[in-house]
Amino acid sequence: MRRAASIVFVLLFACSAAAGADADIVSLYEKASVSGEYVYLSDIAAVQGPHASELKGLALVRAPKSASGLTLSAQSVASKVSEKLAGMPVTMAGAPRVTVSPLVARVSGAELEALFRAAVLERSPFKGRGTIEISDIRAPLHVTVPEKDKGLLQAKFSPGEDFLGLVTATFSAGGSSSDVARVSGRVKVTAPVPVVRNPIPRGAVISEGDIVIQPLDISSSPLIMGDKAECLGKRAKTALQAGKPFLRSNIEQPPLVSRGDIIAIQARSEELVVVDRGVALRDGHLGERIPIRNVGSGKQIVGTIIAHSLAEVTF
Repeated sequence: MRRAASIVFVLLFACSAAAGADADIVSLYEKASVSGEYVYLSDIAAVQGPHASELKGLALVRAPKSASGLTLSAQSVASKVSEKLAGMPVTMAGAPRVTVSPLVARVSGAELEALFRAAVLERSPFKGRGTIEISDIRAPLHVTVPEKDKGLLQAKFSPGEDFLGLVTATFSAGGSSSDVARVSGRVKVTAPVPVVRNPIPRGAVISEGDIVIQPLDISSSPLIMGDKAECLGKRAKTALQAGKPFLRSNIEQPPLVSRGDIIAIQARSEELVVVDRGVALRDGHLGERIPIRNVGSGKQIVGTIIAHSLAEVTF
């Protein structure tokens, strides 16, 4: 075979002068690390000869992405070189095969901590609204990533992360879906929030005079209301104590109909609408079905709340 005749293998020992002054000599390394997209001949071997400059830039295969790397035999490398030289003689020397792995960089625990802090401060919903303190950060002593991806480490948080209390992030590099590190820390947020100015009885509608803005540590409860506008016009579900923050769990949207209210009952068919009066037997929001006692007949019916003080009954 012409190709086989043009390749002289000299493995595991230095090539001799018999290779000839006109032959290109490729001395394969045992191990090599690469950082680019491809593995080039100059990455895995020392190249000498009249075509050395041309051969050094010969792309052999795509660079490995996993830490396990890949292995190239002297035979496969010689075949690639022979193709490039169009059958001209080449002498192979050095190792019988080369193990190629990605060039890696070490990322220290301190660097991971700094990345974690920056990511939390950037993505916190309280950014610009209060003081954010991050402490007790737990990170690996170090991790290794491909050299080309060192500057591409990104923090990923769970979709429901509220950035209060214990916060955890996983880091991946270069858009990879594989996680390379897990970092956690304690996040304390002190922010101005609506606080109860004076005691508010259960069922009362909250007004401007019931609210004062004060800085509080809100890390202990994600239920704390952060905006005064979210409290105004709401109804207290329980008695609210002065000096306590408003919680989402203890205020509610006032119902369109309250228990004991005299409301209009609109009875509707395809051809007829009859309006009567009734007493709401419990609170009702828009679209809710509640029991109602007809004032005239005393009978209890069920109606759907369709507007303020108005329920509809279909017959």
